[in-house]
Amino acid sequence: MPRKTTKQKQQPDKEVRLTLSHDLFLQLQKIAVNRQIDLDDLLRIAVKNILLRSKLVELHTKLPFGKYEGETFENVAKADCRYARWMLTNVENLEFTPECLVLVEAMENPK
Repeated sequence: MPRKTTKQKQQPDKEVRLTLSHDLFLQLQKIAVNRQIDLDDLLRIAVKNILLRSKLVELHTKLPFGKYEGETFENVAKADCRYARWMLTNVENLEFTPECLVLVEAMENPK
């Protein structure tokens, strides 16, 4: 089956490429028409849900939610260490690599 590629842009510096099977694309298109939802909005919701289900967060992982959505964990930890610590402690559906913990601890206790 042919595959369709849809580009999604929320801001000029953010771009997500999603490759869909032709059947899935047609199903999403049908849902969008039936529910009178813009197809781009429906795809944006689907991508966000996929990102939220990605469980492993590394230093260079872009965060899929919150006030720092789209920023890497490393940048967030350096800019807002308290928020990074809060994420490590409270966000249960994500698993953070040991490097994330080490960076937050280093930011909390600079030498």
